[in-house]
Amino acid sequence: MIGYEPDVTRPVAAHEANAVLAFEGVIPAGQGAHASPVTLRVAADEVVVLVAPPGPGRAAMPRMLLGLDRPVAGQVQCLGAPVPDGPEEVLVALRRRMGWVPAQGALLSNLTLSANLTLPLRYHTTWDEAAVDQRRDEVLALLDLPLPPPVIPPLADRVLCRRVAVARALMLHPEILLLEELTDGMDVATARSVWATIAVARRHLGLAVLAVTGDGTAPASIADRVIDLPWGGARGRA
Repeated sequence: MIGYEPDVTRPVAAHEANAVLAFEGVIPAGQGAHASPVTLRVAADEVVVLVAPPGPGRAAMPRMLLGLDRPVAGQVQCLGAPVPDGPEEVLVALRRRMGWVPAQGALLSNLTLSANLTLPLRYHTTWDEAAVDQRRDEVLALLDLPLPPPVIPPLADRVLCRRVAVARALMLHPEILLLEELTDGMDVATARSVWATIAVARRHLGLAVLAVTGDGTAPASIADRVIDLPWGGARGRA
């Protein structure tokens, strides 16, 4: 993991010139009066993994991009513009351009895995059953996943639930994929297999991927940058 100090004299990197996500001098809520601001930019087709200690600051990174949390300082930009304060329909339109996998996958416990998988299509589109099934099958084929068994998440394998959550996040053709604690708590071999799913999605869809984690298990072959964000520590820039 890498610590960063601001360097205003260095050349502008490609991920800064072509950023689709940007945190400019941002301090998330709940970090205290002496927290250091973070400037971070992520380019299209780039995978950036943020490793941070547990707490609200780590979870706030994707939530600020979605307009669910607000920084106490700085500005958050997404797809070329500041994340708006509202109205809600504007935020919903922005969120549809992003896929989000919250911590633990956040699958609905009363729906089967397959119903969870297609939920975004049923909520955000007027597609008929044939179109929904076609898109479901396209995403599963892309990720080399079988059709999930007809069980609810509490009765399913935890790793399968995470893979279904990733597939669900891709249903609406997002430009950005946000991952929260995707493989935290998994052994290294299992975590690598889940990250391999992300690598396939990135390769075929050209996604920008921003992941936040506490364990740093993302393999170097998948992550373009792995950045340590010790909130309250040294000022960070990447």
